[in-house]
Amino acid sequence: MATSPGRARKLALKVFGAPLIGEAAFSLFEQYKYWNQGRSGSLWLSQGGSDSKGARGISARHEITLKCNLHCYFCYQGDYREESGRLDELPFEDVMGIYERMGLKSIGLVGSEVFMYKKMYEVLEALDKKGVDIYLLTNGTLFNEQAYDRLFRLKHVRRIIYSIDGPAEAHNKVRGNPKAFQKTEEAVLRTMKHFPVGTNTVVLKENLKILPSLLEIGKSWGLTDWTFTFETRYRKRDFDETYGLVQKEMGWKQGADFTINELVREEPGYAFEELEEAVEETVRAGLRLGIKANFTPFIWRKNLRTYYEGTSREQMTLLCPKLVNREVTIDHLGGVHHCGVYRHSFGNLRERSMEEIWESPDYVRFRRLLGKQNLLPACARCCKMQFASGPR
Repeated sequence: MATSPGRARKLALKVFGAPLIGEAAFSLFEQYKYWNQGRSGSLWLSQGGSDSKGARGISARHEITLKCNLHCYFCYQGDYREESGRLDELPFEDVMGIYERMGLKSIGLVGSEVFMYKKMYEVLEALDKKGVDIYLLTNGTLFNEQAYDRLFRLKHVRRIIYSIDGPAEAHNKVRGNPKAFQKTEEAVLRTMKHFPVGTNTVVLKENLKILPSLLEIGKSWGLTDWTFTFETRYRKRDFDETYGLVQKEMGWKQGADFTINELVREEPGYAFEELEEAVEETVRAGLRLGIKANFTPFIWRKNLRTYYEGTSREQMTLLCPKLVNREVTIDHLGGVHHCGVYRHSFGNLRERSMEEIWESPDYVRFRRLLGKQNLLPACARCCKMQFASGPR
């Protein structure tokens, strides 16, 4: 996994001393990172989307369960997990069999809520014993004393990311639980003594004007950075155009072969000027408090109006980071998908090797389609977006 923003910022401050100079150095680090990935992406595109490395070095994000204990209205899983049969999950033995066959060096475990998986601690302990680096994304509300005891014995948890939507009142409203913030706060404060932790906030209309207050909370917790992620918002026309393009180029029918695992939200609920002001105010608050306000994707931070208007595919040469970073998404039943939003299983790891799946004709065609079409219409505001070569 890449160097974390918090670690890079600490290094910049240590090397360059004064906070403002350190922040400038950190900003240069961010820009270099995205430039370097963009250079790799440009090479990938120039080669027609070919991949000479095969399946070597593939990393994975595993949606180990679709179950969740909270009810966030913006959740990217949408109605997907509510459909019949979607709440099934693999037994522990099958999960570990998949990991064994993949020969993983690191794994990102995501949900819905990862700790809803019945054998989650057994999975963590088995991975830890094998020396696999573990990255966790959680809402932090399900820990108890026994859970903390087992968690703190692990030696290979490299980072825990907690999703937080605002101060207590706003967070609890979005999460649909009156005690969600209190439990997450306790989890952050206890786990940060043992592991690197991070926080992530999706920028929404409900929290747009209170983002700086999160930096004050982070400062009181002893954090060095706070990540704000621009909302991945989808229009109906993005869905329609994507379904049409995929059916034409790949022969996949909507629903039967291919599903966009998201909800349609036509309008953000705030004006562009409000978003611009909120971002700048939050950055200034971070400088004042000495805690980095890290807005991601970096491309949207630098091209805010393009993000807001959803015109990135018309104005920029885009790149899916999963192509450069060679990462796949594994679903709760072992199916391999390109990402968590585009649901088409290229094969199941209980039945086929990663090499067979990665190099299968359908997967190769799909990766090349992304390069040929400047990604897909529904990618226009992706929360993982990168660019390959700037303006088109």
